[in-house]
Amino acid sequence: MAFVFFDTEGNIQDIPSGRRRFFDECRRRISDDNYHKVIEWIDTEIDKVVADTAIGKKPIFNSGALVSRKRFPPHGSWEPPMLSVYEAADQDEERAKYFYGLICWKVVIDRVERWLGYKDESQQLKGMTYFRHDPKAEDE
Repeated sequence: MAFVFFDTEGNIQDIPSGRRRFFDECRRRISDDNYHKVIEWIDTEIDKVVADTAIGKKPIFNSGALVSRKRFPPHGSWEPPMLSVYEAADQDEERAKYFYGLICWKVVIDRVERWLGYKDESQQLKGMTYFRHDPKAEDE
């Protein structure tokens, strides 16, 4: 489907060109198998959010919060499948987190649901916050 920032009018169908070079650089360093394992893991975590009836009609998640401290620890050891993200980013934590965020962004773009994205510029929330946008649910 499509992903839309709150502050834009158009759809984003792919990773923006300003971020594309970094994404492609890291993507070349991760095997297809490991890349697909990361995508599968992210998709599964998003599926859990979408299926959570406690959230209601408006699923919401933050890309940074999707990853537990065990898999994506601050200044700690990385575990599969995120270890391959860390290695592809030259074992640099900030680069790895940025690469993970771009992978998450790509997963959201490729999902069937329509999502809106918001970046907290105050940095109180790390990562992008995504809201599922279902115009039909608004009418109910």
